[in-house]
Amino acid sequence: MKRVILILMLVATPKLFAQIYDPVSWSFNATKTGSNTYEIIATATLEGEWHIYSQFTDHNGPIPTEFVFETPTNLNLLGATIENGELHEKFEEVFDANTKYFETKVDFVQKIKITDIQQPITGYVYYMVCNNESCLPPKEVAFNIKLPK
Repeated sequence: MKRVILILMLVATPKLFAQIYDPVSWSFNATKTGSNTYEIIATATLEGEWHIYSQFTDHNGPIPTEFVFETPTNLNLLGATIENGELHEKFEEVFDANTKYFETKVDFVQKIKITDIQQPITGYVYYMVCNNESCLPPKEVAFNIKLPK
């Protein structure tokens, strides 16, 4: 409950109510790595002083980034989603937790194996961004990735 109240306080600033602002741009693509194996690459590019949290940040702190793959039944995830970027770690008093985050740019890479490459890979990424002054509410961004042959 303390975490929910704290996040609500952080996002309830007048400047955020004035306009919907999104300092993160996402791109999604796939690279073939073998017979029916691919790497799904989700790239987050952040503006200015904003940062996005690692999937592996302390769950008592800010919302960690999460990837959800919705399709298809013949999709097998090969291992965990890997984070490629400059990882920063620090204790944030506002969350009373150790945090792990990325600034500027980060690639999230998920290896998959799929038997029917005609079906696109769909799902969403759920994430939260903050800067030194405020945090934005957690956001969900859908993706739909066509696999190369």
